[in-house]
Amino acid sequence: MIKRLTVHQFNDLAYPLLKKLLGDEVGPKVADNDESDQDDLTDSWGYFIDDRLIGVIGLGSYLTSIDKRWLGYFGVCPDCQKQGVGKKLLEHIEKECKIRYIKFLFVETYGGEKFISARKFYESNGFESCGYLRNYLRDGNNIEYYMKEIED
Repeated sequence: MIKRLTVHQFNDLAYPLLKKLLGDEVGPKVADNDESDQDDLTDSWGYFIDDRLIGVIGLGSYLTSIDKRWLGYFGVCPDCQKQGVGKKLLEHIEKECKIRYIKFLFVETYGGEKFISARKFYESNGFESCGYLRNYLRDGNNIEYYMKEIED
């Protein structure tokens, strides 16, 4: 089942999963200060089997555009990959984009062997390469950008 995550769920369940999958490349936790209620909803969704979070996806926003968003977080537990979980999460985000009148969805991934399956996944789900930054990562790999137009 796919559920929208609260700040608490993101920080306690999704962030450790993303950290395990992406290592140092994962961004920060959702702010959890006195101004942020732990029950507030985030723009992240989790795929749960019973009470176990096995996948997470999130929308990031660009300050300059209301019709373009990016996948802020996206990952599936290794033992649950290649079972359609990622595809279901991506389909869910695309429906969310349509509701919000978002026309373009962007994602960044990385060059190198470790991210070949991620690049193939995005390409097989309608994303097109739209650029890269050479030698972006400490190991010398590129950051690679993909884009998908969300159809009405």
